Amino acid sequence: MTIFSPQLTDGEDPPRQISVSFHSRDDKSEVQLTQTRLCLNDYPEMQEKWVGASGIPVEWSFNYLKYLEVEGCDFLTNAVLPSHLLPLLSNLEELTVKKCKRVAAIFDVKDTPPEHDDPNKIVTIPVREIFLKELPTLTHVWNNDTKASLSFPSLEKVFVEECKSIKSLFPASVPRDNLQLLVVRNCGGLEEIVAKDEAFPQEVIILFPKLTCLVLRDLPKLRCTCSGMQSLLDWSAVLTRLYVSRCPMLKVFAQDIQNSNPGVEDCFATDDDKHHLVSSAQKVTTSNFEELELSKEDVTMIEKGLLHVDLQNLNYLGLNNFNDDETDEFPDVFLSKMSLPKLKEFQLLDCAFKYIFRPKRPDMDYSKMLSQLNYLEITNLHKLNSMGFEHPWMAPLLESLETLKVSECNLLTNLAASSVVSFLYLRVLRVENCAGLKYLFTSSTAKSLGALRELVITKCKSLETVVAHEEGETPDDLILFSNLYTLSLNELPQLESFYTGNSTLYFSSIYYVSFTVTKCNKMKTFSHGDVLPKFLQGEIDEDPWHGDLNNAVRSSFKKQAVSHNKDDMYVHIYEVCVVLKLE
Repeated sequence: MTIFSPQLTDGEDPPRQISVSFHSRDDKSEVQLTQTRLCLNDYPEMQEKWVGASGIPVEWSFNYLKYLEVEGCDFLTNAVLPSHLLPLLSNLEELTVKKCKRVAAIFDVKDTPPEHDDPNKIVTIPVREIFLKELPTLTHVWNNDTKASLSFPSLEKVFVEECKSIKSLFPASVPRDNLQLLVVRNCGGLEEIVAKDEAFPQEVIILFPKLTCLVLRDLPKLRCTCSGMQSLLDWSAVLTRLYVSRCPMLKVFAQDIQNSNPGVEDCFATDDDKHHLVSSAQKVTTSNFEELELSKEDVTMIEKGLLHVDLQNLNYLGLNNFNDDETDEFPDVFLSKMSLPKLKEFQLLDCAFKYIFRPKRPDMDYSKMLSQLNYLEITNLHKLNSMGFEHPWMAPLLESLETLKVSECNLLTNLAASSVVSFLYLRVLRVENCAGLKYLFTSSTAKSLGALRELVITKCKSLETVVAHEEGETPDDLILFSNLYTLSLNELPQLESFYTGNSTLYFSSIYYVSFTVTKCNKMKTFSHGDVLPKFLQGEIDEDPWHGDLNNAVRSSFKKQAVSHNKDDMYVHIYEVCVVLKLE
């Protein structure tokens, strides 16, 4: 599922550029920043003063600045916000920094600003949201202890993605009392969230007292929140949404190692120490979760009674890392015995299941749970060879499912081979990076997709068609996509058509239907039957078209064939010229 990307709130104006008049220090004129947004890369004339030792003149004002975006500014090396700028950001609320290849830190707090204020006064920056992405050389967000010079009392949201060199996010001195959302993804070097500090109190402390949502993804070296601290459950008393996946060294529900196992110094203990910890841990009770991901280890702790879980309010459940060297089996017993009265969304990630929702005994009943689900997402189930939708016990799911997302399941050859499978309420279908798929479903199943609004298929290298025809179809038959408004086919090198049969495909003329086809170079026609209505529109390899969809695809294919032949001819002429020159 898509999780927490920064975006404009309803009613907020779109980004506006700041009109800036620059004057020399001798001019004594004030720079007028009358708008609230600044995109630094749009103003190269600011670069010298931004990083200069002399700093920006005192008379320059950033009093109106609320939103600062820094993207692709490779002139920044030491810090994005040098110390001489910090006192000027008295109204900054949102900071976005991305794609700066050389920057080492975000806030430079090595020195107290000497020119702008009392050296003993703490500078307060009211920033609420920080978003950092694709900063390969970033090693610190704050490059020193902020306690003596800098304060962030309003910080509520922090997003950090693809910053491979950073080892910790927060110095111990940075206030975290108001942080509500923390998202950290794809940071290969991250070891801890809060940096170890000898002065950091080891007594009872809540790292993030107001944190309600925590997302940790693809952090292979992350071992703990803070050295010597308790488990993730001790981060916050109000945590309701917890997503942890592909963090193999992090023990989500483990008790504090130092307290439970005195021979261990802190969370940077050996795996043997941690194994002993889990087996001897006191029982932990969790509650109030609305969204939660569990690993195989967590499920095992629950089954052994080491972890008591109250999931009465849970509406999203993810299972990840059921991926041992031995073949893992779907946790049928666990799910059938859990009480999940409000569960609506279910995700499987990085698991070695060959089957999902497969009853082993006559008394195993998924029907109540499946009838509640409206969202199913499956990612990297590398041994899964069938979705199993044709089985009778899956019927309650098909009658409630609204969103289905499947990615990185390379043994799947289709999503539904049987004509008995119907998706009467499916609204969103996304399929990506499934290398073995030949088609998605048959025409009988396609006829049940009247509620489908969005269909996106991306990077399935063996896909030949989306809808496979069945015997006995005639041009008089109709396959209705009455509510479809987004159809996107991307990077499907073997795709020859959307539908191989002769029935008529009908798309509603009431809605604007967005057709996008990109890098499907073998696609000769959209359908072997008719496509109605005849006045659709969209893009094929970024070239807009309107009118008959079949004709548009055929024309694009012919155009590519002519271009390819020309390229072959030019290559041949070049090779002949080279030979003649050599002779």
